[in-house]
Amino acid sequence: MLMTMGLNTIVVPLGVSFFTEEIYTGSVWITYIVFSDTISIIDLLLNFYLGYTDEDMEVIIVDPKQIKNHYLKTWFVIDLIAALPVEYILLIQRK
Repeated sequence: MLMTMGLNTIVVPLGVSFFTEEIYTGSVWITYIVFSDTISIIDLLLNFYLGYTDEDMEVIIVDPKQIKNHYLKTWFVIDLIAALPVEYILLIQRK
């Protein structure tokens, strides 16, 4: 996930700013964007099932309901914003 987000931080702004229409709508670019968005969505979904460490009690929480509630209260909004397909919106606006 770190590699995907790091690469997106560099590639997406360059693509939006400098790529020509042929490159921006080409199969390589579209494949990269779909792959990147798929990885982000899988990460978002996996976080609903992966346990977390409760620092106060020093235990690992594996109860699905507690995991879901903890994730929704902490990183879910940030992960959801990161997984939004902004590239598709920009692609549609260019046409």
